[in-house]
Amino acid sequence: MTPDTEILAAPPEAARGRKRRLRRILGLTALVLLLLLGGLLVYLNSDSFRETVHARVVADLERATGGKVEIGSFSWKLSTLEFEIRNLTIHGREAASEVPYAHADRISVGVKIVSFFSRKISLEKVRV
Repeated sequence: MTPDTEILAAPPEAARGRKRRLRRILGLTALVLLLLLGGLLVYLNSDSFRETVHARVVADLERATGGKVEIGSFSWKLSTLEFEIRNLTIHGREAASEVPYAHADRISVGVKIVSFFSRKISLEKVRV
């Protein structure tokens, strides 16, 4: 070896130190991502998220139909992207003593995510 190449070559201890540091950074990054994913899963199964989705579904249905919407229960399976609404009632301009504009005991919807970025979904199956 010439004196110039000895200066350019990294000592073995420095190379090992860099590899060790890189492994630590990758390990910590993986741990943080796992913690974030776990936190997201806990939040998606929380009562707070369930109430938020329930309110959003009611508001969207009221805006779409122009009536007052009541939902008995709303549940979902995120693993299969299936949603179920029980006891959906839509009140129009009828009197309180009259039959509501629309009522369904159970509605089941399966969706497919077309794009995460533009928030597009497609209805795969709807059962009323």
